[in-house]
Amino acid sequence: GMELKTQLNVEELKLGEYPRWENGEACFECDGTEPGLEKQGADLWVKNMSFGAIAETSGRKMDGRYYRAGEIIPFEFYDPYIEIAKEDDELVGMRIGFHQARGIFSGDILSFTGQLPVQIKDNAYALIDAPNRPWWFALAGALLPFTPVEGQAHPITAPNVVDGEVDYESGGQPDPVRATHIGLPSGSNFTLGPIPFIGDIDFATTDCNLHGVPTCFPMTQFKSMEVGEKQKNGTFLPTGGFFLSMQKKAMEWIEPVSQQRVSTPSGVFFSVPVGSVEFNLEQSFHGTPRRR
Repeated sequence: GMELKTQLNVEELKLGEYPRWENGEACFECDGTEPGLEKQGADLWVKNMSFGAIAETSGRKMDGRYYRAGEIIPFEFYDPYIEIAKEDDELVGMRIGFHQARGIFSGDILSFTGQLPVQIKDNAYALIDAPNRPWWFALAGALLPFTPVEGQAHPITAPNVVDGEVDYESGGQPDPVRATHIGLPSGSNFTLGPIPFIGDIDFATTDCNLHGVPTCFPMTQFKSMEVGEKQKNGTFLPTGGFFLSMQKKAMEWIEPVSQQRVSTPSGVFFSVPVGSVEFNLEQSFHGTPRRR
């Protein structure tokens, strides 16, 4: 029954700081110099983290309320809970979660362990400005400007960097442990449609590439995210499914709102539900600026 409305700043959040192999297994006896370890030294690592923001201009904001410039736009948490997991009388896991949440989350995400599904939604006209796009992308955007385009991004493996240049024909595999990038997983669909008399057209991504267009992006370029269920009028409703857990072993937690099972590896895990974060194509390609 509790409602929390806060504007919270944390200079650096670092949880689960210990060596892991690249396959995700912990190595508590490692000193961190062994080859084959994850490059990121913590399960969850965020610098300059903030929940909530300050209105830069007067007007109605994401929660539908009117704010004057300089007023705090709080991050809202509803119905928090704490849950522990025991096995044979031994404590094996603990989590803190919220039945619903809404607000602006900011930070430089250096390492992310968990689920962070981001819906990419826009109209085909935005394909005209896609980087490295083939000519027929621009043609489709011009001929079908108001046709929806959509994809589902997740934490993924980073593309290789060769002589300072990013190789967008590598990476793109699902990476729920210490991810540094987010994008369309290899083999997933980017959908154009519905188109009258045709229906949907699905384009499958390969590694970090969609016919030349990059589909993998560093998390650090997304400085702020609006969290909530986006409405057609631009406002957001609170959404469920947020929790932060710590567990000694791989296990499943049950999301109390949807009753879905969320599989977690050992260590620290941050769960963001499907449908709570949405970007358009410009934001996907170029990132989002930090909110005050």
